[in-house]
Amino acid sequence: PPFGGSTAYTVQSFVAARAFVLDQAQLDGNFNRLGIEFVQGVGQSDIRAMQIASTGTKLKRCSDFTLYAIPNSPAASLRTSTISADPNEPGRWTFVDDANAANTGAFVLAQIGGTSVYLAAGLAGDSSRPSQFRIGLPSLALPAAFTARGGSNTGQWGIVGLVNGNDYTHTESTPDGLTLVHTSTLAPSPVLTGLYGMTYGGSNYFAIGSGKIFAVVGARDNLSKGQIHIDLVD
Repeated sequence: PPFGGSTAYTVQSFVAARAFVLDQAQLDGNFNRLGIEFVQGVGQSDIRAMQIASTGTKLKRCSDFTLYAIPNSPAASLRTSTISADPNEPGRWTFVDDANAANTGAFVLAQIGGTSVYLAAGLAGDSSRPSQFRIGLPSLALPAAFTARGGSNTGQWGIVGLVNGNDYTHTESTPDGLTLVHTSTLAPSPVLTGLYGMTYGGSNYFAIGSGKIFAVVGARDNLSKGQIHIDLVD
């Protein structure tokens, strides 16, 4: 982490992609977006609906703490930005908040196994949230069964399995060589298709998955905040 002068490091999860959407008109879609952010080393989580619309020219996000689909977002919580192509980096898209030109960002839309994956990371312009990572997947229901493998930003690597539509298991190895097994039941969100909640170890989490990618983030303002793991589906 870029804060605190620590000399302790762990292997971090990441997404490496090589195919990106280059045609703005192909950006459109409805996504569930998960993210983490750090303020001076203290983590927080971000869970929300997101939409790219109008042939790739508009980015809409619901910033409300309560989860809403974009059409149902309270007007005060709906953030609409205008998207434009980065002239220096094909496949990178910048956006500017229509109500506040100082609120800007950038993203890529990667193609992984035929699925569009929204990715954004870096230092935010808002100094209260200087370091952040976002991953968004299409708002689609999970398959009833799959196996996926990947790692977390806390240094664990392991295998995720889902059977019977909601029986979840995560077996992971810690940097200290311990093996941990977490089991839970995935509960579909009543408001966002493709978003699932679960609880294990006294903490709450949210999960999304589509195509070749499965991701889980700790819920806001609980023990798991600021934790994320990303897995590649077999």
